[in-house]
Amino acid sequence: MRTERLDKVRIEEHQTVWQHPDIPVGFARMQCTTMSSVSFVTKKAKAVEVAEYRIEDAGTGAQSELPDNN
Repeated sequence: MRTERLDKVRIEEHQTVWQHPDIPVGFARMQCTTMSSVSFVTKKAKAVEVAEYRIEDAGTGAQSELPDNN
């Protein structure tokens, strides 16, 4: 049975955050990009994952689900 030796793992992450003056804490939008690469003796694998988070308009008089934030 042949097993391959793990040679190198690299993970790089970038986050971009958009803030808005009407939102005193937190963010209006965030994009997080994670790039991973794994090298074996004879093979390489790469993956890119992008996650985007946005606050949507909840309407006038919206209440937080966390009572301490209302």
